[in-house]
Parts: sequence; C-alpha cells; structure tokens
Amino acid sequence: MSTQYFNVPDAEGGQAVVVKWDGSAGGTLWNPSNHFRVTLSVDYSIDGGAWTPIDQYVYELPAPGGGNPAAFGAVERSASVSAPTGQVQFRATNSVEVLNCAAGFNIGSITGTMHVWDIRVTAPLPPLEASPSNPTRGDTVTFSFDAPSNTVFTWWKYVTDENGTVTRQTNVSSSTWSGTMVADGAAQLSVSIGSETFDLSNDLAVTPRDSAWSPVNPNQVPNGTFATLPSPPIPNGALGMMEIGQPYTYYTAIVADDGPNAGLKWLTAVQNNATFRYELSPDLESDVSSFYVAQCGNYSQQNTNGFIDGSQLLTNTQQHEAGPSLGHYEQYVTAQNDPGNNVGVGAEPLIAGPAVSLESFKTVVLSELDARASTIVSQTTSEAACNSDVRYDTACVFGGYINFSPYQPCF
Repeated sequence: MSTQYFNVPDAEGGQAVVVKWDGSAGGTLWNPSNHFRVTLSVDYSIDGGAWTPIDQYVYELPAPGGGNPAAFGAVERSASVSAPTGQVQFRATNSVEVLNCAAGFNIGSITGTMHVWDIRVTAPLPPLEASPSNPTRGDTVTFSFDAPSNTVFTWWKYVTDENGTVTRQTNVSSSTWSGTMVADGAAQLSVSIGSETFDLSNDLAVTPRDSAWSPVNPNQVPNGTFATLPSPPIPNGALGMMEIGQPYTYYTAIVADDGPNAGLKWLTAVQNNATFRYELSPDLESDVSSFYVAQCGNYSQQNTNGFIDGSQLLTNTQQHEAGPSLGHYEQYVTAQNDPGNNVGVGAEPLIAGPAVSLESFKTVVLSELDARASTIVSQTTSEAACNSDVRYDTACVFGGYINFSPYQPCF
C-alpha cells in the first residue's frame, strides 16, 4: 500500500472536495481458481477521523459479473464529494488483495499505477452584502464583498427596472460601494479569482418614506376674504362658501456621489401647502340679526309652510361647508385620503435615471402632482349631497323654508 498525505489546514466553509487523477491496473491469472483485486483510491479525512473515498478504481481477476470497469489510463478522472468544515487530509492508496490462492499459485504481473495532480477544497464564494439590507429612500447603503486576497475587480453596476443602469466610474477595485439609495434594483459585481470569473448580485428593495399627506383642518375666515356673501342674504344667494387650494412646493435633487444611484433624480421632499377655507353669512351667525330672528323655527308636520329655525340653518350651513359628514370638507378628506389622489403618495416614487435631464424630470413631476391636486379640488366641489340645500340636515331631513327679506311674520 502506498499512501500520500496532502494537508490542507483550515478548510472551514468547504463546499466540496475535488480530485483530479488518472490510473490503471492489470495482472495475469494462470489458474482460474485464484482471485485477486487491485484497488486505486483517493480518500479524505476530516480532523483525523475516518477515511472516506472520494474516488476509486477497482480491477479484479477473474472479472466480476459485468466485467471490470473500463481502464482510463492517462485520461483525467475528476470527482467531488460534499465536505464538512474542519482540517482536511488526503491520501492516495494503491492496494492489492489476494482473495483466493489455490495450489500452484500462478498470479503474475500485477500492476497498479495512479497519478494524482490536483486535490482541492472549494469554498463557497462570499455573498455580495448590502448594509442596511432594507433601506428607506434617501438612506446611505454600502454594498460589500469580502474578497479573497487574489481577487481582481472587473466592474460594479446597479441595474434598475425603469431608470437605467449605473456603472461605477471610480475606485472600481474597491471591495465596497456606498451611496445614497433611492431606487429599487440589483447591485452587480464581476470579479476574477485565480483563473475563474464570478458574477455576483444583490437585489435591493427601497422602502418608500411615509409620504402621505393628511387633510388640513377647515379654517373659517371672515366674509369677503375670498368671496363676498350678500348681506342680508337673498334668495338663491349663498349662506356659506368654501374654497379648497392644493398648492405644494417640491424639492428635486440629483444623487451626486459615485454610489449605486449616481446621477438619479428624485424628490427629497414635497411640502403640503393645501388650504381649506370657508365663510358664513354674518347675518346667519348673529342671533340678533333681522335675518336670524326671522327664521322662526315653526316648521312642522302640521305647519308645512313654516320656516326653519335659525340655529338649525346655521348648523346645516356649517355642516355643508365644513362638516365631517356630507359636507365639502368630508368630500375633501375622502379625496385626499385616496392614495390615487394623494399628492404626497404620488410624489414619493418619482425618480428619473441618469440619462434624463433635470428639466425633463421636473416636467414629469409637475404633470403628476398637478393632476392629483386638480382631482382633489374637483372631487371637493360636488353639490350632489342632499344637504347641498342647507334646508336639509346631514340625515337629509327637511327643516323648513328660509325666510328672506322682506321677512314674513312668525306665527
């Protein structure tokens, strides 16, 4: 038996033991009653434990059923097995066994030759890491590769679905790549280690910021601020009026570092400048005005021609303009809270690639945000609710007629 030891220390993380070798075996058998076997074997041991074959070639005379395996001579033979972690030893053995020796021993020219020229432990390639792995838009992200000492870096790229590809221009041989992250995509890295080339990738999802705008509160302003309500009120004249404004301020930026999102355009912030204002007739708000006093509150099932109560008319008007139910303000809140309309929600994902100019990006931003703002305004001004006629409350119950000047007496 011939044994060779190939000590490979610290093969931790080993994925496979690989051997390349060739060999041949043969012999002459003059007495068919005799029986011999030649075994060529390459084995490994972990931390001094039992030997485990990686590959073997067995030759017997007389040949077993099915015959001996084909001789492979000087043709390379390659095999691999999964390997645990630990310190690995290898051995190559060439053994002969005489399994039966009859009278008149006639066995000659037994040969076994083997050459082992490559035994290695292949370790898994370190992954391409991202830190943090779940960034929020605008965070700084670092991609890193724990490269072996003989690594040659070929290129770094960041590939997005809709905003093109960023190819690293400086420090390409660095094992890290950092920068402001605004777009989903995949960091890609190509390296050469020894004679082999490896392409690595890490898909990254950027978490949107909590950008949804909340409705602004209704703000009552004096009559004449944005419209002048008639005083005293007149038939077909408004007792109340509201105004919705959806202005905003947006801030664009270009990622100016040499990171994975270099050159991408995005919105650092969109400021909500919305207003919801409403006015009420001063005659309706004053319980001593001639108009208010004329609202007798004498409407009933028995007096169906009677007038609404002044306080009820004031409440109905307030509810219609700025109430949480059936009023214009309720319409505004519903429209604002719809993600399909919300300006902040619409602004968050707006991004443009390096090939898009900043002016072109701004045009896209204005188109998207103005459309959302206009939709909110149009959905806020509907007069379809029953209490658009302020003689009705939010339960759509008629409270009586309005007594306009010249005022009819209460009875």
